[in-house]
Amino acid sequence: MATPSCPSCAQEMSYFSLLLYNPWRFNCKGCQQPIKCSGHYRYFLILVFLIAVFLGAFCAHMESESLWTSRSSVLFMLQYVVVASLAGWLVWQRTTLLSTSQHSDE
Repeated sequence: MATPSCPSCAQEMSYFSLLLYNPWRFNCKGCQQPIKCSGHYRYFLILVFLIAVFLGAFCAHMESESLWTSRSSVLFMLQYVVVASLAGWLVWQRTTLLSTSQHSDE
């Protein structure tokens, strides 16, 4: 799988370095050109956030009903973080980076 690269200077952008950036708009480390991720990666991040909120509420409910301990909730959420990180990396491999002057959201 190819790593996404800057549309201006073709410098590859790693997934783990992107975690420090705003995927809606950031600058290339090579040429400082403002770029953004394609739509499907941004939608994926929104979905991951919504699932995390739902799972957090689920954990809180399970603890309030005394069906789980706090340790169980932490382990459950840790598993989600691992799976979401791996899924994010796979989606990142199929992401294209767009110059902010391009108006395409695909």
